[in-house]
Amino acid sequence: MLYTLRSGANQHTEDSVLQFITDILSTPGVIDLGDNNHFLVQAQDTPDMTVKVNIGRAFIKKTGSNTYPVRMDAVSNVAVEANSSGNNRIDTLVLYIDLSTSANPQASNVAKLKIVKGTPAASPTAPSDSDIANDIGSSNPYIELADITVNNGATSIIAANISDVRAAYTLAVSGGAAFWSDMPETATRVSDTQFTMPDVDNAGLYDKIFTKGTILKWLEGATFQTAMVISSSYAGNVCTVNTVGDSLTAGFTDMMYCLHKAIKNFGDGSWIIPTNLPTAATTNISKSIRVPEDWYVLSGDLRLGTAGSGTGSSILDINDDGVSKFGTKPTITSTGTEDNDNVADNPSTIVAAGSIMTLDWDSSTSTPGADAYAEVWGYPASWRYRS
Repeated sequence: MLYTLRSGANQHTEDSVLQFITDILSTPGVIDLGDNNHFLVQAQDTPDMTVKVNIGRAFIKKTGSNTYPVRMDAVSNVAVEANSSGNNRIDTLVLYIDLSTSANPQASNVAKLKIVKGTPAASPTAPSDSDIANDIGSSNPYIELADITVNNGATSIIAANISDVRAAYTLAVSGGAAFWSDMPETATRVSDTQFTMPDVDNAGLYDKIFTKGTILKWLEGATFQTAMVISSSYAGNVCTVNTVGDSLTAGFTDMMYCLHKAIKNFGDGSWIIPTNLPTAATTNISKSIRVPEDWYVLSGDLRLGTAGSGTGSSILDINDDGVSKFGTKPTITSTGTEDNDNVADNPSTIVAAGSIMTLDWDSSTSTPGADAYAEVWGYPASWRYRS
């Protein structure tokens, strides 16, 4: 027999309904992170101990099984449990599929939002994958939407307490659109980190296409090289593109760009260092992230919710199995709040699957800042070989 989907059908098995989506999905995530802000988590207009979750659509994938499309058509409010522990706590808001629930006729009772509580500590970390699995049920697939810092004694959740950890879904493309495409115009080198392309009357809109996260690859002779766009601009019939990663030297004029954008923090959510930063050097200051598969790490970002002051600088070290991955470490001087697009050491050298990425806090300004957020940008090494 041949099967398809139409309204009114009620005899389909779950595998029959969901397998096609599973076949074309590479990684689960939210459908629109940008203009429509699907599933964006925000503080209330008048902050209280709830957060609001925007409408949206997403794909949630159970490894080795099915992919579940989710649609939410109204803003949802989710309560955050008070914290009187004496220490701060980081919770994670997840969207998950409750496979233990029998679906109602609309299947509107299966996809659920839940806040997974973290453990209060002097330097708290967000719940781990195992913490989340233990809370929602180990067989239930999920995606993370936000990490929420719940300060001791807090009476409201404000915007500064919420870290967006949504990831965009990606498709496993075969046939049709190419995973990698040739550059639309001939690139002209300006420096190791900048090139230009002609764009007469901005007809190509290349400044809109080559935005932060666009992945590039090329060969220097037989040597693989890769980088990522960090910004682009248009003026005078020319698009100027700025990059981070391997230097734009021999061979880069034959580079290609990827259909999918680079992924932040291996899809594991931002590193968060809540409240006041330490005055002394501190190792393993936030959660550890296990690299899910061979990966290329291109760059690192650091932001502070509250700037430090006085002398010195806030310096972060990002480590791969205890060895610094950044010779140029993210560094924020006094009164500053961000230092982004720091190039990783050896961007085209694989960070092996199973490696553990950690953070060390090397120093602070004499009056430390507060609420640090750190991210690395990169992509699975397997993408390199897709056509």
